[in-house]
Amino acid sequence: MADRNQHASTTNATDDSSASRFSHLTRTARLPVLVACLTAGAFVVGTNWRSTDAADPPAGKKSPAASYAQVYLQLAEAQLAYAEHMNSESARTFSDEQLAQYRGSVQIWQKLLKQEKLSGRFDRTAAILSLAEQRLQAAQTELANAETLNKDNPGTVPSQRLKELQAYVTLAQLDTAAGKAAQSGDPTTQLRWRVATLENELMKMRKEVDLIRRTQQ
Repeated sequence: MADRNQHASTTNATDDSSASRFSHLTRTARLPVLVACLTAGAFVVGTNWRSTDAADPPAGKKSPAASYAQVYLQLAEAQLAYAEHMNSESARTFSDEQLAQYRGSVQIWQKLLKQEKLSGRFDRTAAILSLAEQRLQAAQTELANAETLNKDNPGTVPSQRLKELQAYVTLAQLDTAAGKAAQSGDPTTQLRWRVATLENELMKMRKEVDLIRRTQQ
C-alpha cells in the first residue's frame, strides 16, 4: 500500500510538473510570435507602403518599404530556425502548432514581399488581415490544447484560464470578421480597424508578459 501511495504521489508530481512546464513553454514560446505580429502590425498601420509614391528607387536597389519587409522576413526565419534548433536539442520544446505559427509568419512576409515586387504597392488592410487570421488560428489551437490537457488531466487548466482563452478566440474572430468587412470600406474605416486591432494585441501582450513573469517568480 505504501509503495502504491508513493507511486501515485510520484505520478501526480510528474503530471503537475508536466502541466506547469506545458503552461510556461506555451506562453514563452508564443511570446515571440506575438511580438512579431505586433511589430509587423505597427509597421503596416503606420507606414504608407507604396514604392510608387515617389520616384522609383535606383536600378538594383529596393524601396525602403521592401527593405523593412525583408528584415521582418529575416526575423521570422530566425525565430523559426531557433524553434527548430531547440526541438533538436530537446524534443517538443516547441509544439507542432507553435512551429506552424512560426512558419505562418515566414509565409506572410514572403507573400507581402512578392506582392510589393509585382505591383509596387502594399495593401495594408490585407496584410493585417493575414496577421489577424494567423492570430485566430493560434488562439483556437491554444484553447484546444488546454481543453485536451484538461481532458487527460482534469483540473490542470483552471476554468478561469479556459474562459480567458475562449475570450481571446472570440476577440480574434471579431477582429478577423471586422477586417474582412473593412477591406471594402473607405480608408477611414480601414484605419480605424487597423488601430483597434493593434490595441487589442497590445492588451493581450501585456497580459501574456505578466503571466510569464509570474511563472518565473
